[in-house]
Amino acid sequence: MQKQKETGDDAPPNDDPETFAAKLLAAAKRVDPEVTGIAGVSRVSAGATLQTWSIDLEKGGAILPLILRRSPGGRAKASLTLDDEAAVIRAVGAKGLAAPAVWHVLRSEDALGEGFLMERIDGETLPRRIIRMVEAAGSGETLTRQLGKTLGQLHRVSLDGLPGLSHSDAETQIARLEEELRKDGVQPRPVFELALKWLRQRIPDPVEPRLVHGDFRIGNVIVGKEGLRAVLDWEIVHIGDPAEDLAWMQVPPWRFGGLDKPVGGIGRPEVLYAAYEEETGEPVDVERVRFFRVLGSLRWGVSTAGMVEWLRGHDPTVERAMIARRASENEIDLLRAMAGKE
Repeated sequence: MQKQKETGDDAPPNDDPETFAAKLLAAAKRVDPEVTGIAGVSRVSAGATLQTWSIDLEKGGAILPLILRRSPGGRAKASLTLDDEAAVIRAVGAKGLAAPAVWHVLRSEDALGEGFLMERIDGETLPRRIIRMVEAAGSGETLTRQLGKTLGQLHRVSLDGLPGLSHSDAETQIARLEEELRKDGVQPRPVFELALKWLRQRIPDPVEPRLVHGDFRIGNVIVGKEGLRAVLDWEIVHIGDPAEDLAWMQVPPWRFGGLDKPVGGIGRPEVLYAAYEEETGEPVDVERVRFFRVLGSLRWGVSTAGMVEWLRGHDPTVERAMIARRASENEIDLLRAMAGKE
């Protein structure tokens, strides 16, 4: 099911388990009067602000499996509100793209905060397990083609009728990264400065803006034996350059050790591009994708380096420290990407 790692049946911070279940059941019955009960509730992701829950509703003697994405405070710390995220998922699903069906968007009378319920889809989401499954089945090329076709479908979705989404082009992203690097106390990193200069000198000409997922990669998809089942985590979807999505899944950290297979550790770029071109009828500009690979690597590098600030009294956890130490690895990735090496 979506987000395999369970963290227990703990209730949200502002509800005890019985109250939470009662509110869920009342909301579910308002959506579908044939719902008779709740067979199970379990937390499947951590996070103080945004929560993910697995919900089993009872209906007509069967189980209706759902996922609840919820911000108990009423607002998620993400680019989109959860209401808007649900609207985007519904829009892309209506166009036939592999996305979970939204069952219900929470309303004020539900008293559960901001969020939505969507179908729970069986399959694997953990990247290393996906890579092992694909290697065992010899299906890397098949999944790579499915990813390319799905991106092609996404980038053809009309922007009409979508909620107000932010626009994020290359120049905007570079400016944001430079702002982060110029903050007081940030350690100077010559490789990051070199990457900024490299990027500024190669900003591509504008293209027609498209719907961009923003975090399209292995780890944000559900995969089964037949391949791709659904795309998850739409909270940073925006309007931008479609090459950004083609590049992001090839950034080395998202290969999960499979460095010889740039597409998520499972496949080759030429297979991805061929499927994308078949779906869109548009040729892939490989140099444009390379630009966004460097930009993506720099974005990840600035993020990892920024974890040092969290370690200085904000959140001194092992997880933060592990991410922070990867800034040096990212510098190597940047140098290789700028040199045109995979």
